[in-house]
Amino acid sequence: MGVTIHYGSKNKTQSISKERVKQTIDFVRDVAKGRKWTIWSDRKDILSHISYDMWGKKYETLNKSAYRVWQRVISIQVYPNCEDTVIGFHSFDNEHYKMGYFEKFHKENTEYHFFERNFTKTQFAGVKAHIEVAKLLEAINNNFYPMNVYDEGDYYKKGNVKRLADNLGQNMDLIRSVGATLGGLGFKQDNIHSAKDDTKGWVKDYIDYLARKIKK
Repeated sequence: MGVTIHYGSKNKTQSISKERVKQTIDFVRDVAKGRKWTIWSDRKDILSHISYDMWGKKYETLNKSAYRVWQRVISIQVYPNCEDTVIGFHSFDNEHYKMGYFEKFHKENTEYHFFERNFTKTQFAGVKAHIEVAKLLEAINNNFYPMNVYDEGDYYKKGNVKRLADNLGQNMDLIRSVGATLGGLGFKQDNIHSAKDDTKGWVKDYIDYLARKIKK
Protein backbone atom coordinates (compact mmCIF):
# COMPACT_ATOMS: atom_id res chain seq x y z
CA MET A 1 0.00 0.00 0.00
CA GLY A 2 1.33 3.41 -0.94
CA VAL A 3 2.60 5.14 -4.07
CA THR A 4 5.16 3.04 -5.90
CA ILE A 5 7.13 3.26 -9.16
CA HIS A 6 7.34 -0.01 -11.09
CA TYR A 7 10.01 -0.60 -13.73
CA GLY A 8 11.41 -3.47 -15.74
CA SER A 9 12.26 -4.87 -19.14
CA LYS A 10 9.77 -4.53 -21.98
CA ASN A 11 9.94 -8.26 -22.70
CA LYS A 12 11.95 -11.34 -21.76
CA THR A 13 14.03 -11.34 -24.94
CA GLN A 14 15.15 -7.71 -24.72
CA SER A 15 18.92 -7.73 -24.30
CA ILE A 16 21.71 -5.27 -23.61
CA SER A 17 25.43 -5.60 -24.30
CA LYS A 18 27.92 -6.13 -21.50
CA GLU A 19 29.53 -2.78 -22.29
CA ARG A 20 26.19 -0.96 -22.07
CA VAL A 21 25.51 -2.68 -18.74
CA LYS A 22 28.80 -1.27 -17.43
CA GLN A 23 27.91 2.21 -18.73
CA THR A 24 24.48 2.05 -17.05
CA ILE A 25 25.85 0.89 -13.70
CA ASP A 26 28.65 3.49 -13.84
CA PHE A 27 26.09 6.21 -14.56
CA VAL A 28 23.86 5.23 -11.63
CA ARG A 29 26.89 5.04 -9.33
CA ASP A 30 28.14 8.48 -10.40
CA VAL A 31 24.70 10.04 -9.92
CA ALA A 32 24.30 8.39 -6.51
CA LYS A 33 27.69 9.67 -5.33
CA GLY A 34 27.02 13.14 -6.69
CA ARG A 35 23.61 13.31 -5.02
CA LYS A 36 24.99 11.72 -1.83
CA TRP A 37 22.51 8.87 -2.00
CA THR A 38 23.13 5.68 -0.06
CA ILE A 39 24.62 2.84 -2.12
CA TRP A 40 23.58 -0.39 -0.43
CA SER A 41 25.00 -2.80 -2.96
CA ASP A 42 27.31 -2.54 -5.97
CA ARG A 43 28.03 -6.04 -7.21
CA LYS A 44 29.90 -6.99 -10.37
CA ASP A 45 29.57 -10.30 -12.19
CA ILE A 46 28.46 -12.39 -9.22
CA LEU A 47 27.22 -15.94 -9.57
CA SER A 48 23.70 -15.58 -8.24
CA HIS A 49 22.47 -19.16 -8.41
CA ILE A 50 22.28 -22.29 -10.51
CA SER A 51 18.88 -23.57 -11.55
CA TYR A 52 17.83 -26.65 -13.44
CA ASP A 53 15.09 -27.33 -15.97
CA MET A 54 14.11 -30.88 -16.76
CA TRP A 55 11.72 -32.15 -19.34
CA GLY A 56 11.10 -35.48 -21.00
CA LYS A 57 10.33 -36.77 -24.44
CA LYS A 58 11.22 -33.62 -26.34
CA TYR A 59 13.65 -35.71 -28.35
CA GLU A 60 12.31 -38.93 -26.86
CA THR A 61 15.12 -38.70 -24.34
CA LEU A 62 15.44 -36.99 -20.99
CA ASN A 63 17.01 -33.57 -21.39
CA LYS A 64 18.38 -31.47 -18.58
CA SER A 65 19.72 -27.91 -18.74
CA ALA A 66 21.61 -26.09 -16.03
CA TYR A 67 21.56 -22.29 -16.03
CA ARG A 68 24.22 -20.34 -14.19
CA VAL A 69 22.79 -16.91 -13.51
CA TRP A 70 25.29 -14.05 -13.41
CA GLN A 71 24.27 -10.64 -12.13
CA ARG A 72 25.47 -7.05 -12.12
CA VAL A 73 23.48 -5.02 -9.63
CA ILE A 74 23.55 -1.62 -7.98
CA SER A 75 21.05 -0.85 -5.24
CA ILE A 76 20.59 2.73 -4.02
CA GLN A 77 18.39 4.66 -1.62
CA VAL A 78 17.68 8.24 -2.65
CA TYR A 79 16.12 9.38 0.64
CA PRO A 80 15.41 8.07 4.15
CA ASN A 81 12.25 5.93 4.26
CA CYS A 82 12.31 5.43 0.49
CA GLU A 83 12.59 1.85 -0.70
CA ASP A 84 15.73 0.89 -2.56
CA THR A 85 15.96 1.47 -6.29
CA VAL A 86 17.59 -1.61 -7.80
CA ILE A 87 19.15 -1.42 -11.25
CA GLY A 88 20.22 -4.92 -12.14
CA PHE A 89 21.01 -7.11 -15.11
CA HIS A 90 21.52 -10.83 -15.45
CA SER A 91 22.94 -13.23 -18.01
CA PHE A 92 22.86 -16.97 -18.37
CA ASP A 93 25.61 -19.52 -18.95
CA ASN A 94 24.03 -22.74 -20.16
CA GLU A 95 25.32 -26.25 -19.68
CA HIS A 96 23.42 -28.87 -21.67
CA TYR A 97 23.26 -32.51 -20.74
CA LYS A 98 21.62 -34.92 -23.16
CA MET A 99 21.29 -38.67 -23.00
CA GLY A 100 23.40 -38.81 -19.87
CA TYR A 101 26.62 -37.21 -21.11
CA PHE A 102 28.10 -33.73 -20.95
CA GLU A 103 27.70 -32.17 -24.36
CA LYS A 104 29.13 -28.64 -24.49
CA PHE A 105 29.49 -25.54 -22.41
CA HIS A 106 27.81 -22.59 -24.09
CA LYS A 107 28.87 -19.23 -22.71
CA GLU A 108 26.31 -16.56 -23.47
CA ASN A 109 27.11 -13.76 -21.04
CA THR A 110 28.04 -11.31 -23.81
CA GLU A 111 24.38 -10.29 -23.56
CA TYR A 112 22.52 -9.29 -20.43
CA HIS A 113 18.85 -8.79 -19.64
CA PHE A 114 17.36 -6.19 -17.30
CA PHE A 115 15.49 -7.59 -14.32
CA GLU A 116 11.95 -8.22 -15.49
CA ARG A 117 10.21 -6.49 -12.59
CA ASN A 118 11.39 -4.08 -9.91
CA PHE A 119 9.66 -1.43 -7.84
CA THR A 120 10.44 1.44 -5.47
CA LYS A 121 7.87 2.63 -2.95
CA THR A 122 8.22 6.35 -2.28
CA GLN A 123 5.08 6.86 -0.17
CA PHE A 124 6.92 7.42 3.11
CA ALA A 125 9.74 9.46 1.61
CA GLY A 126 7.74 12.24 -0.03
CA VAL A 127 7.52 14.25 -3.22
CA LYS A 128 11.22 15.11 -3.58
CA ALA A 129 12.29 11.48 -3.25
CA HIS A 130 9.70 10.36 -5.79
CA ILE A 131 10.93 12.95 -8.29
CA GLU A 132 14.54 11.82 -7.81
CA VAL A 133 13.65 8.18 -8.55
CA ALA A 134 11.49 9.11 -11.54
CA LYS A 135 14.17 11.31 -13.09
CA LEU A 136 16.84 8.63 -12.60
CA LEU A 137 14.66 6.03 -14.35
CA GLU A 138 13.87 8.48 -17.14
CA ALA A 139 17.58 9.15 -17.71
CA ILE A 140 18.31 5.41 -17.90
CA ASN A 141 15.35 4.91 -20.23
CA ASN A 142 16.39 7.71 -22.57
CA ASN A 143 20.14 7.04 -22.69
CA PHE A 144 20.94 3.44 -21.84
CA TYR A 145 18.10 0.94 -21.78
CA PRO A 146 14.42 1.30 -22.78
CA MET A 147 12.19 0.13 -19.93
CA ASN A 148 8.56 -0.16 -19.06
CA VAL A 149 7.83 2.26 -16.22
CA TYR A 150 4.51 2.53 -14.39
CA ASP A 151 4.34 5.39 -11.91
CA GLU A 152 1.44 5.25 -9.45
CA GLY A 153 2.18 8.87 -8.60
CA ASP A 154 1.60 9.82 -12.26
CA TYR A 155 4.73 11.98 -12.35
CA TYR A 156 7.07 10.02 -14.64
CA LYS A 157 7.66 11.89 -17.94
CA LYS A 158 4.73 14.21 -17.09
CA GLY A 159 6.37 16.36 -14.44
CA ASN A 160 3.10 17.28 -12.70
CA VAL A 161 4.27 17.88 -9.13
CA LYS A 162 0.82 18.86 -7.84
CA ARG A 163 -0.71 15.66 -9.21
CA LEU A 164 2.07 13.65 -7.57
CA ALA A 165 1.56 15.41 -4.22
CA ASP A 166 -2.18 14.78 -4.37
CA ASN A 167 -1.64 11.09 -5.15
CA LEU A 168 0.72 10.75 -2.20
CA GLY A 169 -1.74 12.59 0.05
CA GLN A 170 -4.74 10.49 -1.03
CA ASN A 171 -2.80 7.30 -0.41
CA MET A 172 -1.79 8.56 3.03
CA ASP A 173 -5.46 9.24 3.81
CA LEU A 174 -6.21 5.63 2.90
CA ILE A 175 -3.31 4.28 4.96
CA ARG A 176 -4.41 6.27 8.01
CA SER A 177 -7.98 5.08 7.54
CA VAL A 178 -6.85 1.47 7.41
CA GLY A 179 -4.64 2.09 10.43
CA ALA A 180 -7.60 3.46 12.39
CA THR A 181 -9.69 0.41 11.45
CA LEU A 182 -6.94 -1.98 12.48
CA GLY A 183 -6.52 -0.05 15.71
CA GLY A 184 -10.17 -0.77 16.48
CA LEU A 185 -9.42 -4.46 16.04
CA GLY A 186 -6.71 -4.40 18.67
CA PHE A 187 -3.71 -3.46 16.55
CA LYS A 188 -1.44 -0.71 17.79
CA GLN A 189 -1.91 2.50 15.84
CA ASP A 190 1.72 3.45 16.38
CA ASN A 191 2.72 0.61 14.06
CA ILE A 192 0.94 2.39 11.20
CA HIS A 193 2.56 5.39 9.52
CA SER A 194 0.69 8.57 10.34
CA ALA A 195 1.32 12.31 10.29
CA LYS A 196 2.45 12.07 13.93
CA ASP A 197 5.46 9.93 13.03
CA ASP A 198 8.90 11.49 13.27
CA THR A 199 9.58 10.64 9.63
CA LYS A 200 11.63 12.80 7.31
CA GLY A 201 10.37 13.65 3.87
CA TRP A 202 6.67 13.09 3.61
CA VAL A 203 5.19 14.78 6.71
CA LYS A 204 5.36 18.34 5.36
CA ASP A 205 4.06 17.12 1.99
CA TYR A 206 1.09 15.52 3.70
CA ILE A 207 0.33 18.59 5.81
CA ASP A 208 0.40 20.71 2.64
CA TYR A 209 -1.99 18.24 1.02
CA LEU A 210 -4.40 18.46 3.97
CA ALA A 211 -4.28 22.26 3.78
CA ARG A 212 -5.20 22.15 0.09
CA LYS A 213 -8.13 19.86 0.89
CA ILE A 214 -9.46 22.32 3.46
CA LYS A 215 -9.18 25.22 0.99
CA LYS A 216 -11.35 23.30 -1.46
